[in-house]
Amino acid sequence: MSEAVEGRLVNEDGASRLRTVAISIGVSLVVLTAIITLTYQLVDPTHGWLGSLGVGLGASIWLCVLAGAVVGNGIHELRHERAAKQ
Repeated sequence: MSEAVEGRLVNEDGASRLRTVAISIGVSLVVLTAIITLTYQLVDPTHGWLGSLGVGLGASIWLCVLAGAVVGNGIHELRHERAAKQ
């Protein structure tokens, strides 16, 4: 019985793509948390900064995966296209 192995994730290009996406997700987590926390604090200051941070972090955890994956994959593709042109 032969097993098919997905080669794109285990080769050097796949590792580079995963690194780029992981860094992009981390950066988007920090940026989105700051934006949502600040916006929530400005809209409803009665909950305080800790409550605003909880809302910001809770919302940005879900958004950062989507935004980070899209941006990270786009960055990787642009780098790949530039390298192919040279």
